[in-house]
Amino acid sequence: MNHELHISHIDFYLIQPKEGLIGFVNFLIEGAVAINGVGIYERMDGTGIRLVYPVRKLTSGKQINIIHPISQAIGSHIERQVASHLSANKNFRGKYAERRQELHHSK
Repeated sequence: MNHELHISHIDFYLIQPKEGLIGFVNFLIEGAVAINGVGIYERMDGTGIRLVYPVRKLTSGKQINIIHPISQAIGSHIERQVASHLSANKNFRGKYAERRQELHHSK
């Protein structure tokens, strides 16, 4: 990728973990395009997070992408930027640790 996208204004919303989903994230690309409602999932192998972009379900049941990275390289770049921001955010780390603790105690 010749141009590294600038990802900013990263806001996250944690939820009660369910089937790997731990929350949602909103961010800006290049300070010009707002991306909202991206799911944050914990990777099954525990090595970090993965992002799942929103889809729209048609009345026929078919799902279509609303927005998504156009390549794996761009998707990985965005994921690294978001993960870096989240891991540096004390509020996220604290809330995420609490939610993981709650989840493990409820089993």
